Amino acid sequence: MKIADRIVLGTVAGLIGNLAKLAVTGRARNTGVLNDATIAAVLGVAATYVLSATGKDRAALKGAILGVGAWNILQGLMGETAVTPKTFLSGLAGQAVYGAATALAVTRFGDERLFTGHPLPVKYRSFRLENGEVKKQETELGTIRWIETPPNDPTVKQLH
Repeated sequence: MKIADRIVLGTVAGLIGNLAKLAVTGRARNTGVLNDATIAAVLGVAATYVLSATGKDRAALKGAILGVGAWNILQGLMGETAVTPKTFLSGLAGQAVYGAATALAVTRFGDERLFTGHPLPVKYRSFRLENGEVKKQETELGTIRWIETPPNDPTVKQLH
């Protein structure tokens, strides 16, 4: 059975990736095991959305890039600047393994419909009070489509 919900899939894949990282580095981030697992789950959801939008090809590479990039951003936000070359390389390797393992778990356990490249619907939800009751209205605004245009296409205005 495959997981079709991106949030659930990302959470599971992120935790699997975190186990792989712990196997390589032997330790959780300085924030503690529970916080480390939470960060891993949230980043797993992000990886799921990225792979849904870009496809499963080269998933391990995409995941490794996401893992290392997120690690660098989080390190900067948390002010972790006093690292030795050994701890830096250990962290770098651990996050690359985390990202690759997470992405591979997404592709392994994710429902194929998540990776078809079909556009995602954009919905606008609004609420209003009518006769003492809350009414919900949902409107589909359209879809997000990424299109590629050939170079020098006269119908597309080039931005410089």
